[in-house]
Amino acid sequence: MLGMAAVITLMTGCGSMNEQDVAQRLAEAAQLNGAIVEVQHPDAPWNNKYVVWMFIDDDAPGSVADDVRRVAVFADADGDLSGKPLTLFAVVGEPEAYADGSYRLSASDVMGSVSEIVGGKGVEDTLSLSASDVSRLAVEQ
Repeated sequence: MLGMAAVITLMTGCGSMNEQDVAQRLAEAAQLNGAIVEVQHPDAPWNNKYVVWMFIDDDAPGSVADDVRRVAVFADADGDLSGKPLTLFAVVGEPEAYADGSYRLSASDVMGSVSEIVGGKGVEDTLSLSASDVSRLAVEQ
């Protein structure tokens, strides 16, 4: 039974990342109001999608681009996020204001404009950065 649990952990990639710890370190390092980091598994348990919800003060595209750059600097150097593609959302406010989970419905629709500034693929409320996008932004910072 223990062997099967180890195989599942290896396949899902969830065994080593403490999402809350990563989110706390990220929020502090990137000067965000807060962050939520999720490892999602679309389509299969071995598919890992790294999602970052950034809680911010200003959702103007230039300001969000600055936030994304600081997140990239952290992620590129972080043992849990380095080398990973990221999907980012920006939510104005503090995480505590969305304790009911409504932050998922409150993401700012600026990521298309943000992608024109920092690269990646942005549409409406979602910005997808490849691992190489993250590294490039970190080096540029």
